This record gives sequence, C-alpha cells and structure tokens, in this order.
Amino acid sequence: MKKRNTIQKVYDTLHAHGFSLVHQGFIVNMDKIKVIEKDEIVLQDDRRVPMSRRKKAELSLEYMKHVEKYKR
Repeated sequence: MKKRNTIQKVYDTLHAHGFSLVHQGFIVNMDKIKVIEKDEIVLQDDRRVPMSRRKKAELSLEYMKHVEKYKR
C-alpha cells in the first residue's frame, strides 16, 4: 500500500531547502524566480505560476531574505 503525501507535507520537507508554497498546489524553488508580479511568479524559463494574493507579502519578504542569504 502506497502512502500519499499531502502538498503541505511535501512543502514542510522542501521549505528548508529554499522552496515556497505560493498557491494551493504550487511549490516554487526560490532560486528559479525571475520576478514576482501582481498575482503570479515568473520563473527564469519564463513559465508563469499563479500566486495567492494572501501569500504575496509573505512570499516577497521570504524571497528578499532568500536572495540576501545567497548573495554573499
């Protein structure tokens, strides 16, 4: 019998490695973010991922901290 992971369980594992839950069902590697727009994230390969309005402020702050951490 296979055990299925919820998106939250997967996120809990990946969060410490630079990933963020940006919308229901979408986890993004912050190293791959090109730009954060009004309601979506543009990745370096120009794919677009929807972003929850409720998570925008939290994600923007988290992303700035991530960039600062790896900028050195």
